Amino acid sequence: MIKEILTDSFEYVRSNFKELSLGSILYGIVGAMIGALNGYLSFKASSYFFNIDSTVIIIFAILIIVAIIVSLIVAGYFVRVMKSSVENSDKAPDWDNFLDLIIKGLLFSIGSFIVALIFMIVPIILFIIGALIIKGFGIVFIGVGIVLLIISLILLALYQPLAQVNFSVKGFFGFFEFGEIFKMVFNLNYIILWLLLILIGVGVGIIITIIVLAIHLPAFFVDNLNVYIFLNTLSSFIQYFISFYLSVFILRAYSLYYRNYL
Repeated sequence: MIKEILTDSFEYVRSNFKELSLGSILYGIVGAMIGALNGYLSFKASSYFFNIDSTVIIIFAILIIVAIIVSLIVAGYFVRVMKSSVENSDKAPDWDNFLDLIIKGLLFSIGSFIVALIFMIVPIILFIIGALIIKGFGIVFIGVGIVLLIISLILLALYQPLAQVNFSVKGFFGFFEFGEIFKMVFNLNYIILWLLLILIGVGVGIIITIIVLAIHLPAFFVDNLNVYIFLNTLSSFIQYFISFYLSVFILRAYSLYYRNYL
């Protein structure tokens, strides 16, 4: 089962590489905008006089707004990928009705955030209580909070992917069908698949990091703002470009597991 899911997911990305290219380019543009902003601020922060022109602030504010909108479009497309995969489609979804993509992307982001908040709220409260208590009991609350934080992060990482797939199929409240989703989570096949996808993600991440460091290497020898911004923009574009295909692969895999479980 696991081998078939991973093989299918790889073939899905390979066979739809051209159809998915718009998403990789859009996501790359988001990365380029973030890279340009990060490059500018990093270079200025390393300068003796940290001053930012008002025109630059306006330009970056516009870039941030555009990046958010494009990110929502990409997130909405991820929702379509999951839904069509559950429906047993081997064809990448169409890039149409961008307003629908933005709405789905927004709901996807809000739902994912709320789920994360639900899992993290108890450890956060314990940390706050521990910080407010001056005497010895404070450290007890913080200690318990740390243990619960680790448990909550693991449960969240296990729960979130299938909750997102469930959302793509059933709508917003699909995020919160805890009983049904945890039935799918507490399954040996899912745990193994989850671990393998993490390892694949880490492996690709290491490759991306090597590429990014190679691109950034000239920045250590050239003290020039434009060069620094260009290198950050280029490396971030490549990072996000590759990450889009990796995300599609991972979401496809979770969607196939969800479909097979049903």
